[in-house]
Amino acid sequence: MARNSMVSLSHTQWHHGSFKRLFLVIAGLGLAVLLSTPQAHATASFSRQTGLACNVCHTTFPELTPF
Repeated sequence: MARNSMVSLSHTQWHHGSFKRLFLVIAGLGLAVLLSTPQAHATASFSRQTGLACNVCHTTFPELTPF
């Protein structure tokens, strides 16, 4: 009986270690993707089409005015 409990314990420890390793790999890959993305730049296509400045519609980004 003691032998079965030791096998279960080592089996549980193995699963705990593999899940932890899998989590660390996934978290590391996610962090790498986030850090490797280029900086985004806004385009003022509405402003170009209408000839209006951005602050006509936007007061505090990203809130819009009633216009």
